[in-house]
Amino acid sequence: MDVPPILWFGNMESDKPKIVTIGANPSNREFFSLKGKAYHRFNYSAINPYNPIELEHAYNNYFNNLPYRGWFGSEKGTKVEAFLHGLDASYYDNTDKKYQAIHIDFFPFATSKKFTDDEVLPIVKESLFDTQWTNRSVADLIAAIHPKLIFMFGSTNIDCFRKFVPEIASKYAYSDWITWSNGIVNTRYMVGKNNQNNFPPIVLLSAYLGNPRGFKTNDITALAKHILKNHI
Repeated sequence: MDVPPILWFGNMESDKPKIVTIGANPSNREFFSLKGKAYHRFNYSAINPYNPIELEHAYNNYFNNLPYRGWFGSEKGTKVEAFLHGLDASYYDNTDKKYQAIHIDFFPFATSKKFTDDEVLPIVKESLFDTQWTNRSVADLIAAIHPKLIFMFGSTNIDCFRKFVPEIASKYAYSDWITWSNGIVNTRYMVGKNNQNNFPPIVLLSAYLGNPRGFKTNDITALAKHILKNHI
């Protein structure tokens, strides 16, 4: 399947102030189910899939067209969306939330294996990280979105951020790791502040909220409220 990169998910044209979440790369579930059923979440033309106007429209309207709720969560507030609700934010349009959330990835292509796999990572590193493409892309997207806050979930994503995007990561002054517990499992987070280049605060959260094992929905929302109230 010949598909273009997914540069962002969510309505960048919204008049609301923005919050950005950053992940590793899009799931292959954006295009196929586990049973091989094809999804058409992006309505770009099959004849001219790289038309920039069509692509921009597809990115902005992603959450209006069968979004992958298995990772992002539902409008009611599950998974990552539950965390966003604690920040008074949502990926979805037409909500009463204060902030519009936009998701971007370091590597904007879906892969059949994790992009950290031994067969995939060398290609990604050579073509996107070593060439500084990822650094420029992430920096340009953040500048275009102009978010108030940035969140990154999962220790693997955080490790990749520090290792492969040092030009951005090194510009932050980070707090020590802070532990938060729901009484069953613990997660850690740190807050980075950046006074250069108008970059907003960034929160690095060890829990992988796309698959939040051990956390109930209310716990995820409470964690977001705790971080917002005490550290932002």
